[in-house]
Amino acid sequence: MSTPKTLLRAGIAAAMVTAGLAFMLSPSLHWRAQVCWMKLSGQLPQIRMSDLISMLTPASDIALARLIDTRNPYSVIRNPRTSDADTSFGRELFAQHCANCHGDGGQGGGVGPSLQQIALKHGRSDWAIYSVIRDGVASTPMPSHDYPAESLWRLVAYVQSLPTEKGNPAVAPAAADIPAFAPLPYAELAAAQVSGDDWATYSGTYSGQRHSRLGQINPDNVALLRPAWLFQVNRADGMKVDCTPLVRRGRMFITSPSGSAYALDAASGRLLWRHDRRPPTVGPTWSGALNRGAAMLDDRLFVGTGDGKLIALSADTGAVLWIADAADPRDARQVTSAPLAINGLVVVGTSGANGRASIAAFDSKTGRERWRFFTIPAPGEAHADSWAGTSARDGGAAAWMTGSYDPKSDVVYWGVGNPSPDYNALSRSGDNLYSNSLVALRGDTGQLLWHFQFTPGDDHDWDAAQVPVLTSPNWPGEVPAQVLLPNRNGFYYRLDRSDGRLIQAQPFVHQNWARAISATGRPVRLSPADPEGRGILTWPSNVGATNWWSPSFDPVLGYLFVPAIERGQVFFPAAPGQDPGPRNFPSVTGMPHETRIKAIDARTGSARWEHTFGPRLDKAATAGLLSTASGLVFGGDLDHVVALRSTTGEKLWDYNAGGQVTAAPITYGVNGRQYLGVVAGSVFMAFNLPENSGAANRVGTTPPSPQRGN
Repeated sequence: MSTPKTLLRAGIAAAMVTAGLAFMLSPSLHWRAQVCWMKLSGQLPQIRMSDLISMLTPASDIALARLIDTRNPYSVIRNPRTSDADTSFGRELFAQHCANCHGDGGQGGGVGPSLQQIALKHGRSDWAIYSVIRDGVASTPMPSHDYPAESLWRLVAYVQSLPTEKGNPAVAPAAADIPAFAPLPYAELAAAQVSGDDWATYSGTYSGQRHSRLGQINPDNVALLRPAWLFQVNRADGMKVDCTPLVRRGRMFITSPSGSAYALDAASGRLLWRHDRRPPTVGPTWSGALNRGAAMLDDRLFVGTGDGKLIALSADTGAVLWIADAADPRDARQVTSAPLAINGLVVVGTSGANGRASIAAFDSKTGRERWRFFTIPAPGEAHADSWAGTSARDGGAAAWMTGSYDPKSDVVYWGVGNPSPDYNALSRSGDNLYSNSLVALRGDTGQLLWHFQFTPGDDHDWDAAQVPVLTSPNWPGEVPAQVLLPNRNGFYYRLDRSDGRLIQAQPFVHQNWARAISATGRPVRLSPADPEGRGILTWPSNVGATNWWSPSFDPVLGYLFVPAIERGQVFFPAAPGQDPGPRNFPSVTGMPHETRIKAIDARTGSARWEHTFGPRLDKAATAGLLSTASGLVFGGDLDHVVALRSTTGEKLWDYNAGGQVTAAPITYGVNGRQYLGVVAGSVFMAFNLPENSGAANRVGTTPPSPQRGN
């Protein structure tokens, strides 16, 4: 007599034989057989076998072939019933069976939650809503519904038609003919030493080097670069766009100042999907004026917002997967930097001048907070006494720029901003840790491993919110592994990555505030007298010797390329009996300033060359940098994008982009062609070489970088 287990084994065996025959006999059945095998082997637990069989029939309007690549039904299964008639029928079903709990228009009732939220607890994809309606939610009033599949899909159509966040659609439909997003596993991110076809993190790779191996564009042909396509970002709030796009297998992601996100075809600029971010209320906690980019991990895109949220989106469709509080909703704090996605975690820093800032990590799958490091110690913690009185309560120390990460040692390196008030240290006398510091945190737990403070008790706004550059383990002769950081205070620093020990500190611009940096890393300050309170002319200015504009590092040449500014300013330091008040903003000098790109020998700190953009009186800002293994450095200033020869600084290409350039350029490859990308004003511009330019190198097969000079 056959037992249930015997029958089950026989059924599975029969299914395997059927799948094998289908694989051999018909290409049209090939993918169906693969999907069946995935279900039988436990890879698709989210789909019932009865549903799968129905959706695999030739008459089905649901395409499942992409499950083979994605294994994610939530991004693949789309509603086949989306006509106006289907939505109308779904509205009637909703009124009869759902409105009592969820309200007449899905706005929420006494029992059921609002369905107009931009993020639903169990997901907003078509398949997520279908599954919740059909199966219900255990331990809640939400029951299961044994409706025909056609009726379920019509209900889904109605729910998806509901307005979200005051009528703004959560997601614009993805183009139907695009390939599925190729998930980006952590192992691939961890293995990347320099960037290639993809630009996968804010800095290209975890190291912060912003260096690419692509070499199709080289010193011999860079002058032929011309625009390939443009994309206008919806600024919404009138501010310029400062994001660094990400690229994965031909798909580009761009963020706007409000925290909206766009997915584009990286070869043409065609819009694939759009996520519109509009906060429910606009008030003192919302600052939708700045967003520097996103992060990717697995099948997800992570974006910070002006009201202190961290949002996880489906990289394939733009659907909202979860929303977490990166900052306490009661605090006026924002997320303006790109997150950093590491091993199962998304790390993000908060900005804002008041309170205590933090660096926090969230589970990439669920959005659950895993750890949080406050940049100002709480009372009783180590270094809490570095703040006088109660000044730490509103000490600021914002973590407003993206850090770097060493996957081998699982250490996150993150720069911390200046203390508040910016220019008056009387009320907060002391070193004010961990402001103006680089902190090294254990990636898995957030434990502080070490810190290095560049400017203790800062009253010049010389924060340390710059991207740390981690030198490659195979840098010839390097002992030990180091972190490089040109700081706003005018000094270039090399630190031991293992313990934060100072290896070298040397000025890289004109500075007149410190005699030297001691062996322990503490500045030996000059203290000019100002008995009449007329102010002290100090270099660098409050903009700093550099700022958030990213440097780049060529690991073979051994040069660190730094965007710099030579600018002085009159400061009015506070002293006992001479208190200019909490807002003693420094004054301009009337003297012109200059922005520059400097090449620094990373091991000696000596200048190899510099490119000067010329003197001016306005716009004390410049742009981040990108270097390539073919021997180029790309940067920008005002509305120009330039390419320089990396060994000498010779200008090889100059393009007027028509809008101010501050974010660093990127480079990426699609279908054997290399592109240069940069944001100018509110427009993203992609450049490439003409097809008849004779560029012989394939993308990724660059000649080696020139050897390091002596």
